[in-house]
Amino acid sequence: MLRENSINFIVVESQPLLLHSLTKVIEELHFTANVYSLKSLDEIEDYVQSKSIHCIIFDPLSDVASATSVMLSLTESRPHIYNIAYSMNISSSFMRLFETMNIKGVVSRLDSIDTLEAALTAAANGYVFKKCRVEDEGNEVHLSKRELSVLQLLTDGHRNKEIARRLNISDKTVSTYKKRVLEKFNVDNIMGLISEVSVRGGFLTNR
Repeated sequence: MLRENSINFIVVESQPLLLHSLTKVIEELHFTANVYSLKSLDEIEDYVQSKSIHCIIFDPLSDVASATSVMLSLTESRPHIYNIAYSMNISSSFMRLFETMNIKGVVSRLDSIDTLEAALTAAANGYVFKKCRVEDEGNEVHLSKRELSVLQLLTDGHRNKEIARRLNISDKTVSTYKKRVLEKFNVDNIMGLISEVSVRGGFLTNR
């Protein structure tokens, strides 16, 4: 049985109201010792160096490039930290992306507080917790890991040059991936892509 006040959490969320709500939910768990509320992934490294952190909860899709970099670094330096993805999109494609980041817990932002608490309890005990919807495979759009990253940045409003900088690839390579993504969704522009992604969010898969 978990000891009271034994687990230290980091919560990363850019929206103040949601950050406050998540912090309150975690603080009320009997095994919580401290909750460090951060607004940016860039702040994580300083905290894990100075604090004894057991679990990090964040949205990897808020900044895929930064999330990937931070999680890979933590996997090497502090593999014991349990990472929870708290995101709107937990389709099978992004679940696979999360796995590459050593994320062991996945919760949708649409899930109940009970589900979130179950994931936090799993984290405290070291269990894997992934609540993923089962979707109709006939409607799936198959994307590579790189295409997924480009898709996320495109739908977040980033231009080709910014995507190239974030993913450390050339503008020409971004254009190639962008063309592939548009073709797979059968659309001609970014507005059409955003519309399709909102409809097919749960029907994307990673090849």
